[in-house]
Amino acid sequence: MQIGQMNEKSNNPFASMASLNPERGFTLVSTIVALMMMTMLLFWISQVMGAFFKQPRQNDMEVRQFFHFIEQESMNAISITIDESSLQWHYHNGDIVSMDQYQTNIRRQVNNAGHEIMLQNVESFLLSLSNNRNSITITIITESKETYEKTIYDVYPI
Repeated sequence: MQIGQMNEKSNNPFASMASLNPERGFTLVSTIVALMMMTMLLFWISQVMGAFFKQPRQNDMEVRQFFHFIEQESMNAISITIDESSLQWHYHNGDIVSMDQYQTNIRRQVNNAGHEIMLQNVESFLLSLSNNRNSITITIITESKETYEKTIYDVYPI
């Protein structure tokens, strides 16, 4: 053996790097690629699952917002009129705001003009006045057969 040469085979793993095989185990690049693929898969699964559970919550929020809007209109009006399936608010300036069902939507009109959609996917929009005429009960049945009901008190219809 000459000076400056190493033995071809060494029993000490720290003395020679020739024994490492680059195809054995994970490399940094393969680990990053696997993490990216797993992240994309988890993101896709969460989006698909969210689509299944989102609709009922969205309907609930839309109907709550609709009921809140009706309460606000009722508080600002000087009088309220109910006929068949239409709710009308009369204001100090002479405007008459109406809300009624139009196909599968509930729309809002001011002085019988315009067409503002307030709620969609509605199968029926029912209105009833209490016996003492101081509350209105609004019942909404959606196309997915969910029923929502709200009673507004202290209203004084014409």
